[in-house]
Amino acid sequence: MINRIVALSLSLVISVLLCLRAVAQDFVPGEVPGQQEIAELEKQATARPGDFHLARKLGKAYFFQVFGEGRKSSIEKSVKWLERALEIKAGDAETTAYLGAMTAIMAREKRDLGLLNRAIELSKRAEELAPDDIAVLSVTGVTFLNLPETLGLTARALESMEKVRKRMGPAFSRMSHHGQQRVLLTEGQAYVKLKQVEKARECFEQALKIDQESVEAALIKAELEKLKARS
Repeated sequence: MINRIVALSLSLVISVLLCLRAVAQDFVPGEVPGQQEIAELEKQATARPGDFHLARKLGKAYFFQVFGEGRKSSIEKSVKWLERALEIKAGDAETTAYLGAMTAIMAREKRDLGLLNRAIELSKRAEELAPDDIAVLSVTGVTFLNLPETLGLTARALESMEKVRKRMGPAFSRMSHHGQQRVLLTEGQAYVKLKQVEKARECFEQALKIDQESVEAALIKAELEKLKARS
């Protein structure tokens, strides 16, 4: 029961990375930091323990290793440095959002409902701190979507992803194709969970028009096939 409650779908959470390609700040968008880069960051952050930007950057570097490479050994390292960053600069929304996502993964690994509740609190707090920040919403939206429907956070996940598109405005169409498709795919999946099938179909079809040959296109086609099977 606990495993079902805290489990997150990695394929969906990875969409965080893809959505953030347009808003990433600390690293080359879409690329996972290498071990050499992280080792250098560790050295710098250890030598400058009061440097917020270094602490957050290192926490995010480990975050991307977890979601980009499935490296479980980086989970606690990410949490450690993100928490350090918040000790230095309490109330930073982006750090709080990343920490919420990582805490949710830790909750899954440890089957800990207390950690799950903390992950939800952190994610909600991040949105309260920066309700219109694209990077924050991209992380929290997918975190909320991956939680069980019984927690009642699917609608909030949808709202977060819709805000991403709204805040980006015309710039959304200038995102990479897979970035646009991932946002629309996530929205569509939220609509499916909310049993709003026609709206889900609209999202999937809009996403498919962007690029029919991408990796995301295969996922979108699979979602459309599921909808056909249900009708």
